[in-house]
Amino acid sequence: MSSNHNALPEEAKTAPEGLNRTVLWMRRLVPLTLLAVVGWLLVREIGGLDVHQLRNQLRDLDIAQLVGLCGLGLSAVSAMYLYDWTVARWLNIHIPWQRLLRYSWIANTFNNLAGMSGLTGSGIRYLLLTREGISGAKAASYSGTMVLSVPLGLSTLIALTLPLAPSLIHQMPATSGIVYAVVALFALYLPVFFLLTREGISGAKAASYSGTMVLSVPLGLSTLIALTLPLAPSLIHQMPATSGIVYAVVALFALYLPVFFLLTGSGSLHQRFLHALPPLSLRYRLGLVGISVLDWLFAAITLWLCLRVSGVQIPLPLFVAGFVLSAALGIASLLPGGLGVFDGALLLTLSSSANHADTLAGILLFRLFYYLIPWLIAVYLGAELLTVRSPTLRNRLASRLQRYPLLGILQLPVSWLASFGVRVLAWMTFAAGLVLLLSSASPSIAERTALLHDYLPVPAIEGSHFVSVAIGVLLVGLARGIAGQVRSAYRLTQVLLLSGAVFSLIKGIDYEEALFLLMVAVLLRGRQRFFYRETYALFSRRNVNWFIGFILALALFMAVGDLLTTDSRLMHLLAHWGYGVMHPTRFLQSVLVMAITVLGFLGWSWFRMPGPPLHKPGAEELEQTRHFFERNGSNNFSHLVFMGDKHLFYGAQENVLIQFGAIRNVFVALGDPVGPDAQIDQAIREFREFADRHDRVPVFYEVDEDRLHHYHDCGFRLFKLGEEALVPLTGFTLSGKRKGDLRAAVNRAEREGLTFEILEHPLPETLWQQLQQISDAWLQERQGAEKGFSLGAFSHDYLKASPIAVVRRQDDIVAFANLMPGYGQKHEFSVDLMRHIPDAPGGTMDFLFVRLMEYGRDQGYTYFNLGMAPLAGVGDTPYAFRSERLASLAYKYGNRLYNYKGLRRYKDKFSPEWRGAYLAYPHGRNVQTLLLDIAALVAGGYMRVLLKK
Repeated sequence: MSSNHNALPEEAKTAPEGLNRTVLWMRRLVPLTLLAVVGWLLVREIGGLDVHQLRNQLRDLDIAQLVGLCGLGLSAVSAMYLYDWTVARWLNIHIPWQRLLRYSWIANTFNNLAGMSGLTGSGIRYLLLTREGISGAKAASYSGTMVLSVPLGLSTLIALTLPLAPSLIHQMPATSGIVYAVVALFALYLPVFFLLTREGISGAKAASYSGTMVLSVPLGLSTLIALTLPLAPSLIHQMPATSGIVYAVVALFALYLPVFFLLTGSGSLHQRFLHALPPLSLRYRLGLVGISVLDWLFAAITLWLCLRVSGVQIPLPLFVAGFVLSAALGIASLLPGGLGVFDGALLLTLSSSANHADTLAGILLFRLFYYLIPWLIAVYLGAELLTVRSPTLRNRLASRLQRYPLLGILQLPVSWLASFGVRVLAWMTFAAGLVLLLSSASPSIAERTALLHDYLPVPAIEGSHFVSVAIGVLLVGLARGIAGQVRSAYRLTQVLLLSGAVFSLIKGIDYEEALFLLMVAVLLRGRQRFFYRETYALFSRRNVNWFIGFILALALFMAVGDLLTTDSRLMHLLAHWGYGVMHPTRFLQSVLVMAITVLGFLGWSWFRMPGPPLHKPGAEELEQTRHFFERNGSNNFSHLVFMGDKHLFYGAQENVLIQFGAIRNVFVALGDPVGPDAQIDQAIREFREFADRHDRVPVFYEVDEDRLHHYHDCGFRLFKLGEEALVPLTGFTLSGKRKGDLRAAVNRAEREGLTFEILEHPLPETLWQQLQQISDAWLQERQGAEKGFSLGAFSHDYLKASPIAVVRRQDDIVAFANLMPGYGQKHEFSVDLMRHIPDAPGGTMDFLFVRLMEYGRDQGYTYFNLGMAPLAGVGDTPYAFRSERLASLAYKYGNRLYNYKGLRRYKDKFSPEWRGAYLAYPHGRNVQTLLLDIAALVAGGYMRVLLKK
């Protein structure tokens, strides 16, 4: 029984932002409202439910009956394959039947459980078909036709059971006012429709069979409900259960069948609303109707037999009428599998004919055999298929879906499903730990405890209880490692799951939780090869979310344990249900075990969690790096490797060098990789894989615009940081009108007696002291500290790596800069550390730059790199990314905080060629957060930023 109710459109424009917000709020409010209403009704109707009787009812079931029901549930899910087989034949999609059956099983079971009004099933089918190489258009038609077809059976069954509906409605409890309120909610759809169409979503140009179906199919229902609402108050008084209105609502669902035939044929309605979908022939339409009826009948029969096994005796025709009414409300609720609404409505409709405990037991069996067990099989079959480890493929799917209006919302399930396979195993690991904790905080069943004491000594039973607490804490903690696909977490979790199953039996013969732990272990075992990471980052947003969940799980354990050991009425009630007594002393000891385990686990995570194999290069390795640059060339950041504060990554058979820094969960590569151009792509991929193995985010900072294709080909997004100023040195001269200011500055400096000199190493100690004094005075004047990463710092070891240019006034040095030469080539050179005394003569830096350019020209260099003008040329066009347009506002109006325009004007007087500098980062990452990470890396870490040191 699927709850699909939307379809994937073929092609159209992106939905307006206002529409997305409206749909989002509708999806939030409608399910919550329906769930609240049904919940209120259940509280009224089954407030006296005997839970002890319910437990006994489930415990007394025959094993043969359970096996038969399980087989029937699996057969019912298997029958849904006929949808896929029929639609695949119609669209000429040639996939082997075994694989198509697997895809069908995964899509249907996940959709049954997760629902999202059919978006989950559509998203899975779209994802799996595109992985098979099926075109986006054909995959969209396939998924959309499936969504349109599933409700056919429900519509047909409703039409067939309408004669029985009045008598069924008449037996419903007298909750007419609430039913009236629920029905009134559907009438709100009509004005909402007109509000949405005013946004330009409907009409012939919508070209979206999914969006149009969502907007158009309920129109008749909404209109008729709106027309009948004025009569409803009088009907409520005349008809105790508002049977007339409920009957009308049920009857309107039957209209879906003729609407489907009209929309999927080749008539004018099809041309208007579904022209992107090929028309279905009569043979295929009738076939889909038959398959859908079979699908819903299978679901109904499975539920009916579950109820019969539980002791509910109800005629099949009357049951089917209640089933289709509950299913219709479940679909309308938009909740996963109609959870709560379907179950509550069924309890209410059968309340006059069956015992509440028996009915609830049958519904629980139905949920187990029709939903949960098939879904667990799908997790095993689909974890590999639904895990898209390639960010490029995931982003391609997301960008393809952006072209569709309204169901651009499919981006949510597709991106969610892209990592669902392993993520659900992490959730199940977390749940396994939580089950052990809650079980340890609760008393065991008295009969089982008595049996244990006949065979095992008390210390063994008590010890297994405390060990279970420790295992539960560790499983909750290790769920983060499972989500991160960490190999060591997988191995330890397997040991803990198996041990937990054993100790669950020893502490109270809790075979239910032992089976659950073993099931999780088996599912993890089947996905063993996906645990490829060596570590995960301790400092990341995901870790914050996990830590919150970790604390909540521990708090729940303590709250439940405290309640069960202090509330005498609850203890008496548990004893009535057959449970033993939870001793306060044991619980306090369990809390102590929990605290010790938590401290041990957090300590291990902090101090012993293996980090990536990173080390800073020593003097010998830096000398080898110099030889590498001389052989392979360099870029404008290569010389900064001699700061010794970055890590080195050699890729492409050690022919390409990437220098990078690490902060939080980010690896920041500085500049472009250095090496043969033909091997750059391979090195970037290897660096990305290296980062991924350790759950880090790889980014490349200040990459050259001439090499952007390398990052694009490797799946990176690009953000323009600004523009670099490259001064051509061939024929460099101060002549010409544009160089008038420079000529004047140089002449003034010469009149001040300034001279330029290149100092080669080694330098005398007295000279080092002069340079140190100038540097200290420069930092003190700016109230700053030494930087790092992309900026040099005053360090003897670093400054010794290249010559130093100085400006003297007589014998005193007033300014200096260290050279950044080009290695293995003479394409461009630059300077890094530039410092001067506070009272340096005006024009000192202009004089220094001019002399450096003349020096570079004489040495045969092509360009002098003046560095970057941040945010220059960023977001200049209306088609730029939103983040770049925001950055352009900072450039235009943020001069009070940073002299963006002044820096650009200063460098522009040297008549440079401007070249863009970019940040390359993975899709789905927040560029503002990455820029903050880089700023902290340059400053020396977040602690130095926060403490302003």
